[in-house]
Amino acid sequence: MRGAVRRVREVRMGLFVGSTVVNTADLERAIAFWTAALGYTVRDADETFAVLTDPARRWSNLSLQHSDEPKRGRNRVHLDLYATDREGEVARLEGLGATRLPWQYEEGHDHVVMADLDGNEFCVVQSPFAQG
Repeated sequence: MRGAVRRVREVRMGLFVGSTVVNTADLERAIAFWTAALGYTVRDADETFAVLTDPARRWSNLSLQHSDEPKRGRNRVHLDLYATDREGEVARLEGLGATRLPWQYEEGHDHVVMADLDGNEFCVVQSPFAQG
């Protein structure tokens, strides 16, 4: 099995997720929220689109795209943000304006469902890689 995984990685080396794009009604507000939330910096921006990047270049970019279309219903795709201190990060994100959403959690859940300032859902997940 490891050989199969290695071959897949070799074949797909030219293709990777470079950025996840989130729509927003207020680009400047979204830039302020997501740079504070993730510690990312603005790599490139204009009046309709911004690319945020991890200063250490360890993680993929997060791009923000202005959209006048209001959000309807649940997201079909969402971000899972891994945290070493889930509840501490949830509190910090709430301080930045994010909202903890009411959710039917299963027993032993490892995540909290939240929404950014535009109502886009994301999860804060207790990292399986956290030091404990």
